[in-house]
Parts: sequence; structure tokens; C-alpha cells
Amino acid sequence: HGRYTAGLGAIYLAQGKRFRAMTALSQAIRADPDLLSSYIVLAQAQLQLGDRPAAAETLKAAVLREPRYFPALYALALLRYDAAAFSEAEAAIARARNVRPTDAQARLLHVRIAAAQGRSALAESLIDDGLAAGDPPRPLLREQLDLFMGREDWARAEATMTRIHAQGAPSLDDLLAEARLLQGTGRMAQADATQ
Repeated sequence: HGRYTAGLGAIYLAQGKRFRAMTALSQAIRADPDLLSSYIVLAQAQLQLGDRPAAAETLKAAVLREPRYFPALYALALLRYDAAAFSEAEAAIARARNVRPTDAQARLLHVRIAAAQGRSALAESLIDDGLAAGDPPRPLLREQLDLFMGREDWARAEATMTRIHAQGAPSLDDLLAEARLLQGTGRMAQADATQ
């Protein structure tokens, strides 16, 4: 009964029927509290309705059921990061990375949390670890670029931008970052041409 109701809740959510989804998913959790994926989908429905506190409580309930449930730990870290609750985000992402230390998305979120906390040495170390481990380089390099530009370390920022360009066709975000870099280094004419 729990799996069927959870599946129905996921279908309702995909159809945009959030309240029906929440009802079905809550019933699924009551029927089978160990069906951990139901907590994740319920939290998604709660987020879509703008109820961040309820989503956080749902994710915490999943972690209470299974302290090493990576999807809930990661989602909780992301939720706390988005709410600028960086110390809570740090605690959740540390637990998630203990479960999956090589997960590229978790490492990238950890970089962002560390940078938001002003812990640039940790962020740089995590970036280096990710690049050495073969994580997708572009997002890590973009974080590295933001760190260097934030410190006005233009030489290292330019070296990072060169590495970003080596990844292939630049995205719009890459071009905007390059324009900021050119402005930061006093090359306004070039920056105006890039924008």
C-alpha cells in the first residue's frame, strides 16, 4: 500500500497537483515509514508550495529514520544553503560527504557552502580535490574563478578563465564572468565588447 500511494503521490506532483501529492505521500509515509524516497518527494512538494520549514522537517525525519540516507542529507544541505543557514548546511553536507565522499554534486555544494562562509582555503582545497578526482571541471572552475575575483587575485582569475575556455564553447555565464574579469583588470573596452 505504501509504495502504491507513494507512486501516486509522485504522479500527482509531476502533474502539478501538489496538495494531492502531499496527501498521498503523507499517507505513504504513515503506511511505510521506511520508504525513504517518499520523504524526498514530499519535501519537493512542500518546497513547490513555498513551505521551506515543512520541507526541512520532512528531510530531517528521513535522516532520523536512516542517518546515512544520502538524498535526504544532500537535499537538507541544499535547502539550508539556499536559506543562507550556512552552519546547518555545512553540518548536513559534511554528513552527506561522509556517506558518499566522491560524489561530485556534494563536493560542489560543499565548495559553495565553504565560499559562502568565507572559508576560501577550504573551498580551494575542495576544488583541487574535485579536479584531481575527475569531477566535471567547468562548475568547479567557475567557483574557483569567483573566489579569485572576489579577492581581486586577477592573475589567478585569468589563469582559471583560460582553463574554463579550454573546456569548450563558453556559456553565457562564462562570458559574463569574463566581462567582470576584464572590468576588474581595467580593460573596459574589451569588457564592453564581450557584453
